[in-house]
Amino acid sequence: PRPGFHAMMNEPGINPRKPTAGFIGFTLAPRLNAAGRLGQTEKAEQLMLTCDREEAVLLTAELEAMNRERQKIENDIWRDAQSQLKGKTPDGPIVLAADHWHQGVIGIAASRLAEQYCLPTVMISFSGNNGKGSCRSYGNFNLYQALAACSEYLDGFGGHALAAGLTIQRDKLDAFRHALRDYYVTHRPEPRPDVCCDLLLCDSTLLSIENVQALSQLEPYGSANPKPTL
Repeated sequence: PRPGFHAMMNEPGINPRKPTAGFIGFTLAPRLNAAGRLGQTEKAEQLMLTCDREEAVLLTAELEAMNRERQKIENDIWRDAQSQLKGKTPDGPIVLAADHWHQGVIGIAASRLAEQYCLPTVMISFSGNNGKGSCRSYGNFNLYQALAACSEYLDGFGGHALAAGLTIQRDKLDAFRHALRDYYVTHRPEPRPDVCCDLLLCDSTLLSIENVQALSQLEPYGSANPKPTL
């Protein structure tokens, strides 16, 4: 019934057979989120509040364009980060910085690097001497506790175990990088097993199309309720 959602769901290439939590989280939400990341939150707000279907279609197109711009910026940052790493896998947390990185997008790039290298990642964007960073964890490494242990090198920080933000002065960057690595070495999380089996099916007849489709009753999938892997 909301024109904004209706317009988004009917955007070419988006229309799902059935909207799931994954569709909302990875298709609709990033388009709304892109407006905020690029400093135009009011566009997403307008789309949610409008009662005019024509306006909703126009706003959806604007959000789609913003999302493409966000993706381009993210890819540029990611490629820049790859060049800084020079093709080598670090032996501790990744801490990278640059003067031209977009503050609203570095968190997404940090998540991507954390997943690629299986390491906690900190991406910092400097303006003059002042840096703002987005941090993403990997595995069971508690990022918030790590930042607290290294706080003498930071102007401020906040967040939780998996994601955080920080502010730092340029001349403290190297000391922070070394301190975070030292903390990681003594608090390195246990490696994840390649396969985690919660249930062993000894009766192959249970793997019917009907039973697999019935798993949809467990939705929405997400944190602490991951989608089943067969």
